[in-house]
Amino acid sequence: TDADDDAIRRLYWKSWANVLSSVYQDCYGVIYREPELMGFTLLEAMACGTPAIASRVAAMPEFIQEGHTGYVYDTPEQLTEQLRLLSKNPGLVERIGRNAREAVERDFDLKVAGARFLAVYEELIASAEEMAA
Repeated sequence: TDADDDAIRRLYWKSWANVLSSVYQDCYGVIYREPELMGFTLLEAMACGTPAIASRVAAMPEFIQEGHTGYVYDTPEQLTEQLRLLSKNPGLVERIGRNAREAVERDFDLKVAGARFLAVYEELIASAEEMAA
């Protein structure tokens, strides 16, 4: 069944972790040069106050402050340890989730991201105008 935005938000709110387990090579041997360009599911979960866990693939580690907003793992054993830690510590889940939400609001809110994009566009336009003059 398809879930609408409200249902997805409720699922994130109920979760004690969101795992994005991207890989460069899947179990069939298929290689992905760019498996994840941006982990929107990480940011969505973090915005809902859910700790994020991601494999050390592409840009995923850049979105997570290790131990503060979530965890990054290199091996299945590390992922298992991180999940066990969170499953046994509801207070830690709450603290990391709160930190994650604050990080998304501070760094990725539409107003913040929009202002960054606008600055890039203004710089490009100014540069193009200089070249045309």
